[in-house]
Amino acid sequence: MNGSNYMQILIDKMSDNMKFVGMFYIIIGGFYCFTIIGAIVGVPLIISGLRIRESASAFQNYSFTNDQFLLEQALSKQNSFFKIQKIIMIVTLVFMVIYIVFLLVLGVSYFQNLGSVDSYSV
Repeated sequence: MNGSNYMQILIDKMSDNMKFVGMFYIIIGGFYCFTIIGAIVGVPLIISGLRIRESASAFQNYSFTNDQFLLEQALSKQNSFFKIQKIIMIVTLVFMVIYIVFLLVLGVSYFQNLGSVDSYSV
């Protein structure tokens, strides 16, 4: 098997996986968009899913034509996908830290008040 044929097979497999991941992100993003708050997460997921699917199509077209423009377009769309994913990850980590701090504050205040329960006698 020569290198060019192997590269085309590899690009085809990668593109199929990218299309699956893109469709998964679009569907999950759609489910998130059922609520107003969820749309904050859902819309970026849908956009990133579209970008990775566009990248997959450009990679497949490149594998058949060897057009440099298609390769640049595929890499640009893939870069856009990863930028959106990076932003989503950072925002998720920030919210996780805020949630953990909230739980710690809530837990500490609960346990401080646990010992000071007034006893009522009848």
